Amino acid sequence: MSIKKMVSRILMVTVVILFFATSVFALFGSKQTGKVGQTIVTKKYNIIVQSVKGYGKIGNTSPSGGGVFVVVRMSFKNISNKPIGAYNQPVVYLMDGKTKYKKDENGTFAYNLEFPEHDNSKIISNLNPGLTVNRVAAFEVLKSKWEKGKWSLLIQADKDIVVTGF
Repeated sequence: MSIKKMVSRILMVTVVILFFATSVFALFGSKQTGKVGQTIVTKKYNIIVQSVKGYGKIGNTSPSGGGVFVVVRMSFKNISNKPIGAYNQPVVYLMDGKTKYKKDENGTFAYNLEFPEHDNSKIISNLNPGLTVNRVAAFEVLKSKWEKGKWSLLIQADKDIVVTGF
């Protein structure tokens, strides 16, 4: 085999490998984006973040000194044709740049006591096809950071989703 043919085949194989790697990254490695109030569609879900709002106090529950509760209200609908298990449903995180905040159970519980109509999710339950769940998550963050920060949400569902616009 001539050197020209060998080089040509090596280049062709390299191009095919790069094309495949780029396609795989685009399919699995990219994040979807959305805004508050917008319907975000993935393969399994229609997701809507209805609101993101700061609270100095929820009912009789106050955040830690210097803190604020940030409450996220969202809904998601199973648009697939199979039930989705409780541990495979969307999880939301509050993001300040690269800092990830997990939901605060006390703040979430307090909000659900004050506004039970905003959250109809169940602790351990499959989400059957066609059903929609409303969920609330409260986060406890430093008030001064909340007021000055550039915030977003990271929703981990069947695809990572970054939500802005609040």
